[in-house]
Order: sequence, then structure tokens, then C-alpha cells
Amino acid sequence: MAIIDPLSGSARFAAPASPAATTGCVDSTDMAGQGPEREDHRMKSFLLVDDQPSVRQALRMQIELELGQTVVGEAATVTAALALARRLQPDVVIMDVDLPDCDGISAMAELRFLAPRCAVLILTMRGDEQTRSRAMQAGANVFAVKGTAEEFGKALREVAESFEPLA
Repeated sequence: MAIIDPLSGSARFAAPASPAATTGCVDSTDMAGQGPEREDHRMKSFLLVDDQPSVRQALRMQIELELGQTVVGEAATVTAALALARRLQPDVVIMDVDLPDCDGISAMAELRFLAPRCAVLILTMRGDEQTRSRAMQAGANVFAVKGTAEEFGKALREVAESFEPLA
């Protein structure tokens, strides 16, 4: 697991935590059809989960333009995200904490069950230690606080260059 320092953008790696029970917490926006079988494990497909369309748009632009990676789907709710994750099997899920139907951290166990190879980056406005700890204990690979596009871009590039999704 990697923990992103939102100020420096550097990653610190730690052992993954085991997921908890499923949430029981599906409408979806599929950007690429069915999830393809991948022969390599480099990060290349992203699922964006945030209830604010402007945030998803900004994330998409950074991922596609700065990293040259692919966004395969977007969701505004946990329910939609879980359906897309199951079908698309993305390499990376970027998930907000505060979503309208369920807490993004609470959905981690079910997400891990549906898409076991994906890396999860929790992206939130909450930078407190309790939220960070909950996210990491739930199985997040990366925790980042929403800040400037430059800070997030730096953190995202570092993670993309140094972190391989789970096999």
C-alpha cells in the first residue's frame, strides 16, 4: 500500500490491510464496454468515483493528458461504482469518501471482492488522521487529500510510476 503525503506528493509504502465484510450497498456509466483481459499489470485503466461531475472531469483530464492513461468509467455513487468495477475490472479506482448512497471507505470490502486486482486511491476533502486510518485499514492502497490540480497530478504520477496493481 502507498500513502500519499498531500503536501509533498511523495508515496510511502506499507503492507495491505485485509478488507472487512461487504457493504450490501448499481446505475452506471460505462466508458469502454466490457473490461478487457490484460496481459500486463501496468496501471492503465481508471474508474473515477465522485458525486461531483466537475471533479470527475478534472481527474479525467489529468489522468488522460498528463499520464497518458485511460479512464474506462465514471460513477457518482458507490452502487454505480461497484457495478462498473465488477464489469470493467479497472487497474485503479479513485474513490471519494462522501458519496450520496454510501461512504466510499465502507464500500472497500465489496469493491475488493468484485475487482480484486485493482488498486484503490481514496481521494477526499478530509485530511484528518481518523479518515486516513479508516481508509487504510479498509484496504485502500493510497490516501490523498483533494487539493490543487498540481499536487494531485504529482501524487498521481508518482503512484502510476511506482505502484503495480495487485495480481
